[in-house]
Amino acid sequence: MFHIIKSHYIISTFFIILFCSACSAKSTNTSIKQNCKVNFSNLDGLPGSVLVGTDVDALSSFKLSSQDIAGSYTSNMGGATVDLSISQSLENKSLTREFQEPGDTQKVHEYNPICELNGFISAENLKGLMVEGGVLLLELNSNTDGIPNDLWVFYKAIK
Repeated sequence: MFHIIKSHYIISTFFIILFCSACSAKSTNTSIKQNCKVNFSNLDGLPGSVLVGTDVDALSSFKLSSQDIAGSYTSNMGGATVDLSISQSLENKSLTREFQEPGDTQKVHEYNPICELNGFISAENLKGLMVEGGVLLLELNSNTDGIPNDLWVFYKAIK
C-alpha cells in the first residue's frame, strides 16, 4: 500500500512541476512581448532625407514594405562597407551592424532587442523602416564616425 501511495505522490509531483514550469515560461514570454513597443508610428519630426551610398535621396521616394524583417543588408558609404544582420529568436529580434573602413578596425554595434510593427522598427537610439528592396535606419547615437545621426541610411537587402 505504501508503495502505491509513494508512486502516486511521485507522479503527481512530476505533473505539478511540469505544469508550473509551463506557466512560468508562458509568463516570461508574455512579459517580453509587452515590454517591446515600437516608439514611433509616423515620420513627424524625423529627417526627410536618406543616404544611399554617397547620394542623398528624399525619404518620400521610398515605399514602405511588409517584408520579413529577418535577413542581411548592406550599404557602401564612400569606401566604407556597412553590413546589417537582423535575426529573430523566440524571445526577441536583434540587429547587428558591422562598419568597416579600409585600413581601419571593424566597428560592431548590436541593438537588442529591436521591436517591429507594420514596417516600423525601433530600439534604444534607433528607428527604422522596412522599405521595398531593403531597410532604412536612423541611428540617433551610432558611436561610429561615418554613420550620420541626421539622415536615414538605406541598406539594400542581400538575397
